[in-house]
Amino acid sequence: MVTINTPEDLLRVLSENAEWKAAVRREILTEELLNLPARFDRFVEQQQGFNAEQQGFNAEQQGFNAEQQGFNAEQRRFNAEQLGFNAEQRRFNAEQLEFNAEQRRFNAEQLEFNEQQRQFNAEQREINARVDSFMTRTDRAIERLGRDISNMRADYARNNAVREAPGIALNMGFRLVSTLGYGDLLELALAGDTSDLTPGEVNSFRRADLVIAAVAADGATQYIAVEISYTADERDTNRALRNARLLTRFTGHPAHAAIASVRIVDEIRDVIASGQVHWHELDDRDPVAE
Repeated sequence: MVTINTPEDLLRVLSENAEWKAAVRREILTEELLNLPARFDRFVEQQQGFNAEQQGFNAEQQGFNAEQQGFNAEQRRFNAEQLGFNAEQRRFNAEQLEFNAEQRRFNAEQLEFNEQQRQFNAEQREINARVDSFMTRTDRAIERLGRDISNMRADYARNNAVREAPGIALNMGFRLVSTLGYGDLLELALAGDTSDLTPGEVNSFRRADLVIAAVAADGATQYIAVEISYTADERDTNRALRNARLLTRFTGHPAHAAIASVRIVDEIRDVIASGQVHWHELDDRDPVAE
């Protein structure tokens, strides 16, 4: 049996018996104090976690501080550049004000010029109207003169071709007997078959420029359909060929196509060279108005 007489005996017994020691502790200490070691251990553990997080935060803060220092340096450079830019802007603004003043002076001069231009345009329109009126009268006079010259040339060619009718027949190997007038051609067309012809074709035949009745060396009757122009073209050769065909139809005798002109266009040289159409060249003497 254990005897306890002094506090030392109690302490010794408690140190030797853990159950007693725990029982005494429960009697003496409160629940909070009993749980204090476990809570302290948790606190230490939490404090260690917090310290680790704090170290991470401190590392991030150091990185942020380094970035902030870099940003501050950039900001100082930007501020210096901004000061330079502001100085440039002030110079530009001063130049812009000067330019605006120049622009206002130019605009004033432009307005004055525009007014002068309007006056000039009005005067120019008046001059143009006078010139147009003059040119219209001149054009009409030139047109009339052109028609007169054209008619004179046509008359010149027609008169010479009719006068040279015997020569036309002779150059084609025939001898002229007579020339047929409008009435003669009208009678031929009326007596002939015109059922396949248009009224225009019949009327054109009646108005043929020159139709020659001739005889060949053997005495056979021949006809020559002559178209007359100052400058002969395809229209003349086509009319001569058509009239020659109609003369053969209406008379039953051979008929030949010819043109009489001072000049010919290049497009009809081949038909002349082929012998389909005879060209009687008139003298190249332009008629002159007296």
